[in-house]
This record gives sequence, structure tokens and C-alpha cells, in this order.
Amino acid sequence: MEVLKTTELSKRYGLVQAVNKLSFSVKKGEVLGVLGPNGSGKTTTLGMILGIIGPTEGNYSWFENDHSRPLLKVGSLLETPNHYPFLSGWDNLKITAHIKQAGLKELSDLIEMVGLSSRINHKVKTYSLGMKQRLAIASAMIGDPEVIIFDEPTNGLDPAGIAEIRMIIQQIAARGKTIIMASHILVEVEKTCTHCLILKNGQMISHGRVDQILKSANTFMIESDDRGKLMTAITGIPGYIDHQILNNKLMVTFEDSTKGSHINHLLFQRGVVLSHLSREKRKLEDAFIELLNGT
Repeated sequence: MEVLKTTELSKRYGLVQAVNKLSFSVKKGEVLGVLGPNGSGKTTTLGMILGIIGPTEGNYSWFENDHSRPLLKVGSLLETPNHYPFLSGWDNLKITAHIKQAGLKELSDLIEMVGLSSRINHKVKTYSLGMKQRLAIASAMIGDPEVIIFDEPTNGLDPAGIAEIRMIIQQIAARGKTIIMASHILVEVEKTCTHCLILKNGQMISHGRVDQILKSANTFMIESDDRGKLMTAITGIPGYIDHQILNNKLMVTFEDSTKGSHINHLLFQRGVVLSHLSREKRKLEDAFIELLNGT
């Protein structure tokens, strides 16, 4: 099922084209990471699909044109969470539940999911930034929404806090929820998301499964005790494209069909015994930079 579809969605502020003809769709159960440098249109895009910002052109639809107040099925956490600091975490959640016309039975489960059971009755002003962020995620989940939207959910957190938020998002995804998440932390998108949307200057430059975006040239890290002989022999291997030195190892790119076992066999035939051979896994950061640079 398609939960969200945008068609040439655009937003202009005076002479600035913040988002330009953005067309993409999100299916049920996907975890979509929205990536892009500052000013690429990530937050504006989220604001438009949530009805906070009116598009200049184009349109979007939720749940295949469901007209029965579809945003009631969407939870969101945009930018810095707002809480009542002199109230407890529990009281803040009760207020949110009242606003959403939701019952209180689900709150205990949400509190446990975000790891706040021991502090839920303490005033929010005593919470760390990570705890406030986890409380905000629980608030976004009240009412059992089908889709949850996060804008930079790990912004300002230390590595431990980032890991906590990542695990919570993974738990939410495991419940079958659809997640749309803007982030500038590429490694978190790579670890968490099934799909990725990359923006540059308000335009989409890539959209698809993370594993497909990471599909790369056939690159291997190779080493031998006789570096000179290796470098001479490697250029004669069928499918060889180029090589460079990285971390004192030879990084060699071959055509897609070339296998590591075949490389090892052919080099051995040429009198080269390898001390190291491994296929280099491409990182999302590499793909991101290549796409931004138009390579």
C-alpha cells in the first residue's frame, strides 16, 4: 500500500526555490531517510507533507487519497521537542493523549519502549536532551499512528544518545510502522533506513532502496609481500579498471563480473601470493558525496 505520494511538489520563498518538483512515493513499512546538505529542502518537504507549509505548486496525498482526516494517522517530531518543563514526563504525555483524544492505556507501553520508566514521574526540566527526545518520540507515537515523521531526531545528542534513538526507531519499524526521517548523520540512515531520498538545492537527485544506492563498482583491497610484482601483475587481470594506494593496501577496481576467487587464482598463476584480499563495502557517505558532486 502506498502511504504517501508527492507529485511535482514545489515551494518558493520569493526568489528562492526551496523545493523544486519533488515526486516520490513511500510504501507501507518503509523507513525512508531524507538526506541533503543544509538548505537542500528537507525540513520544507516535511512541513509540506504535514500540512504546516503550503506548497507553491504540485500536490501530495496520504493513504491513496484517503479523505477522512489522514493526518490523524501520522505522528511527527519536528526540530526541538516542546514540553512543559515544570510538569512530569507522565503529565506531558497525558496532555498529548488528551489533545489527540487517545486513551491512557497505551502510555505505559510507550514509556517502556523509550526507556523512561524510572524517570517518567520526574519533572521534564531535570531530563537530559536525550531523555527529552525520547519523551517526544513517545508523544509522537500516542494514538498508534501508521506513519511517524522525524526531523533530525538525533540532533545534538552524544554517541550513546544517538544509539538509544536508533534502537527506538528500529523498534518502531519492527512494529510495522512507516517512518520518514530527515537526518544529516549518514551512518544512522545507513543503519536504520530501508530507503533513501537525497536532495540537493531543493531537487531530488536520488531515491531508492539503500542497498541499491550503495551498489558500487567492484572494488577489492589487495596486498602481497611483493608489492611491486603485485602492481605489475594486477593490471593484466581481465576486467581491471584502475587502482590506488589506501591505508598501505592496494585498492583495485574491476568490472562487476570479476570475482575475488578469480583474482586470487590468476595472480597465483602469475607468481603472486596474496596476504590480504577483501571486497570493499561502499558506505552511504561515499554514495552521498558522489551524487552531490554529480559523479
